[in-house]
Amino acid sequence: MKKNINLKLVKIYKKMNREKIFYLLKEKKTIFLFLGITICLIVILLLLGIKNKQKKIATCNTNTCPSGCCIDDQCLTKNFSQAGYTCLGQNNWIDSEGKIISVLPAEIISKIEDSISLTKQIPQNISVAEQDNELINLDQQKKICDYSVSVLLPVNNVLWIGSDTDGLYVLENENIRKINTNIQVFSLLPDDKNRLIVGYIKFQQKPVTEQKNDKGEIIVTYSKPVFLEGEKEIGIGLWDGLRWRVIYNRDTAWGLAKINDDGFYFSTNKGVFFLKDGKSISIGPEDILSFGMLSENKTIFLGAMGGIWSYTNNKWNQVLKLDNNKVFSFHKTIKGDIYAATAVGLYSSVDGLVWQAIGDKKEITAVSSDSSGRIFIGGSEGLYYIKNNRLIKLTGRIDVQALAFYNGILYVGTNSGLWSINLEKDIL
Repeated sequence: MKKNINLKLVKIYKKMNREKIFYLLKEKKTIFLFLGITICLIVILLLLGIKNKQKKIATCNTNTCPSGCCIDDQCLTKNFSQAGYTCLGQNNWIDSEGKIISVLPAEIISKIEDSISLTKQIPQNISVAEQDNELINLDQQKKICDYSVSVLLPVNNVLWIGSDTDGLYVLENENIRKINTNIQVFSLLPDDKNRLIVGYIKFQQKPVTEQKNDKGEIIVTYSKPVFLEGEKEIGIGLWDGLRWRVIYNRDTAWGLAKINDDGFYFSTNKGVFFLKDGKSISIGPEDILSFGMLSENKTIFLGAMGGIWSYTNNKWNQVLKLDNNKVFSFHKTIKGDIYAATAVGLYSSVDGLVWQAIGDKKEITAVSSDSSGRIFIGGSEGLYYIKNNRLIKLTGRIDVQALAFYNGILYVGTNSGLWSINLEKDIL
């Protein structure tokens, strides 16, 4: 009797539990439906992410990057080097002992990926805006000189001015004075003794006519520059503040760079040389038409016809290939980013090893930046600056050859003169 009662109670309990569950399911069906949909969406997004990742990895391979090596979906150029490992092409690498491998050590991959990631943080999708405000009229700006300016170098409290038609000048505050007017200046470099190293070609101009102006001043008209040939007429000069002397006289130095106090490097039509105590040593790369140079830590970066090379530990590596296009000059910002002005646009890097193109393919010959890190660029189409990932046009068509900030003022060197522009006051 007691047993039958217990069985009945158990059946009643089970029935009540089933009814309770059915009730909960009925009442909470909206919640369960929402949870189910959410789980399905998460699964779909995960699957899509995996698919996109696989698709992204597949974009860099031996077909799309036949002569380079793929890291983090980036095609690194042949001869790219990192920590003793050099790309041979076809995703093969050679280590410092001459062993060829197809997979880099994890720590080396991590270093290269970090470099690529940092470089990609520099804005690259720059859109061109014809103008953001009224264009600068250079006729309303202060003109410093009328001759063509090829290079500008602010050092300490002065601005050095190199002309490819009228020689070497120095601007201190608002006073300009000539140093040597019978040379074409292509490169400038301060040394550790506050002297100036100058890459030049010497020329001669003969007076043609002399006449007085309305003020009674004698105006001399000169012939076009006649370039001299022979010893001491091309090469490298040194200005010590009192006198000019020649320290190298066999090749024109298109670029100059220094990484220690022992000597300095210079680029020529025949490659790069190291000069110390009047003796030059060829360090290659041979038969490369070279232009701008930049020293960063213990590495030399060379801008040349065909791309950018790096030189470290007595070894050259091409880090950017640009076929037959020139790399004119380099600029390092206060933030440490490196920019390269080339015949096919502006390129940027955080370490000089991984480069990315910025904006379109217009020719850029000069780059500079102010104390806040704003980037200004110039070329055959005029002067621009980068604002909110937009390329803002500041002037009409002028041929910009050099840019530099001195005492907070932007100096713009062109083929028809040098202007100073107070951007904060007049423009921005």
